[in-house]
Amino acid sequence: MLVPAQAGITLCVQLHARTERLVTYCNQVPTLVFLASREISLDRAAFEDMSFLRQVTGDSPCPEYSGFNTKHARESGQQPGHKTGIVYTPFLDMVPAEPDTMKTAMVEAQRLTLLTGQEWTIFTNDQPLYQVAVNITWVDQSMFSMFVPHLGGMHMMMSFVGAVGALMRGSGLEDILKSTFAGVPKLLSGKKFPKMSEHYVLSLRNS
Repeated sequence: MLVPAQAGITLCVQLHARTERLVTYCNQVPTLVFLASREISLDRAAFEDMSFLRQVTGDSPCPEYSGFNTKHARESGQQPGHKTGIVYTPFLDMVPAEPDTMKTAMVEAQRLTLLTGQEWTIFTNDQPLYQVAVNITWVDQSMFSMFVPHLGGMHMMMSFVGAVGALMRGSGLEDILKSTFAGVPKLLSGKKFPKMSEHYVLSLRNS
């Protein structure tokens, strides 16, 4: 049983924690000005897209999409944005799976992300390098607190299909697939995920 002084301290600590959570939540909620400007921008973009589609499908000549937007911006008195440039970063002549190589690439990706004004860094990898990146974020959490390793689309599907194959091992699914398809062990491991996805759907429909 808590004495009055201890109960008061506990209550103050709980109120302080709730206040901090409330402040954090309020800082994450978008302002009304931001929401209104976003809706206006989306409506304007949808209107311009429909204008472009009408001109493309019409009889009058129409420039390509980039030229259409530039022409419209100049006619409306708006300054066209700067041209987007895509450049390569310096080549890392090191073993990709080494933690030193991966951490160097992660630090550079985080630096470039911060230069663009973004807080969160999304870092896409294949399966072996994804595991190395996740381990680094776990070891150095203070440096990579706003860093998100992400599997590429193909490797994500391979991992998902392989997980289903591992969970269904010994259930008879492999025998059913072998009666119709070839190379089932590789399919269940996720190596040929497009075919395996189709086989899963067919098996589910016929079950």
